[in-house]
Amino acid sequence: MKGSNARMYLQETLSGHSEMAEEFSSWKWELPIRISAECGWGLPDSNELFIGMLGAETPLHFDERENLFFQIRGLKEIVVYPFVDYPRLYPFPTTHPCDRQSMVGSPLDADLTAFPKFKDAVGHFATLKAGDLLYLPYGWWHWLRNLDSMSISVSFWSTTPSADLSTGIPKEFTEHMLTRVRRNLESSWAAPRAPLSRQGN
Repeated sequence: MKGSNARMYLQETLSGHSEMAEEFSSWKWELPIRISAECGWGLPDSNELFIGMLGAETPLHFDERENLFFQIRGLKEIVVYPFVDYPRLYPFPTTHPCDRQSMVGSPLDADLTAFPKFKDAVGHFATLKAGDLLYLPYGWWHWLRNLDSMSISVSFWSTTPSADLSTGIPKEFTEHMLTRVRRNLESSWAAPRAPLSRQGN
């Protein structure tokens, strides 16, 4: 509404829309499929359409999958942070509904008194235009805001295969591997546990 700070935003999966079959058949699916195959991921098995008004934001968060992000229409600004900034971005606890989101809020207006470690996070800023493709790796944080009305984007997600441990545990772990281990450990620590039963003597 005019004069309101409200922003309209649509987020909808492309799956299950049989009425769009003819439209989808005209898309060049070989690109995301080829990229996924060449990178050793699984085939894209999840997707999302994003349509929003000028100023609509996507909160600072990370995905637990490989993300091919296509900008279809309009302009969108983005700030990306590497996975190693995980502790500097103050994620919500793993038991929280927003557990993959940052408590910092907008990286352009962060409260450094409340979140002092955020000042050491390394953000990469860019503006996406129609026709751009951005690869967002597993665990990389990203915040986005529409710079046009009716900005349209589509994401295709693929799952990264688990590390092959058939030959034993690696002698060295990459930073990316350690970040995934940390995330998995936090999830397991937060999982509810059955109370210990007291054994009688």
